[in-house]
Amino acid sequence: MATKTNSISKTKAYRIIEAIILIVLGILLAVSIVNSNILNIVLAIAILIIGVFYFVKGVTSSTNVSFLLPDGIIGGILVACAIAMFASYLSVQQTLEQVIVIGVLAIGIILIVDAIVRFVRKNTTAGITEIIVGLVLVVLGLLFIFLPEVLDYLWVIFGILLAVYGIYLLVDTLRRLK
Repeated sequence: MATKTNSISKTKAYRIIEAIILIVLGILLAVSIVNSNILNIVLAIAILIIGVFYFVKGVTSSTNVSFLLPDGIIGGILVACAIAMFASYLSVQQTLEQVIVIGVLAIGIILIVDAIVRFVRKNTTAGITEIIVGLVLVVLGLLFIFLPEVLDYLWVIFGILLAVYGIYLLVDTLRRLK
């Protein structure tokens, strides 16, 4: 009788590692509100870890020895940004805040437009969900723009969302292993 060995594919292993990294980084970002000076260090560490992960993923996913794969290039850029952040040459916190706020507003507006299209096509269930989420995102984005002191809580929200996404990714990957 042959014994069945459980092996995990490289892709699933990368998804598990990515999920664990997202959970840890989400928790670190969420608790960084305790001391705002730590935020740049946490962001630099996060960018470094993600950069190394993507660089290694790009190198090990390649059939030939080339770093010119998208994951390898993105990883190299992120590692360089993290080194610049550690050297206090680059402050990414404000840039990331602006990108996140613009992203939240843009996604909210897109969801509202898509909800209107869904209502026209008589798909009211999805339309109601999209319009509610879209309105919440637009209000949140406008709140971040008009009340800058609320931006301190942006990192808590972003950290919680990262951790939740990491948990979802981990559970989904582990569920598919069976």
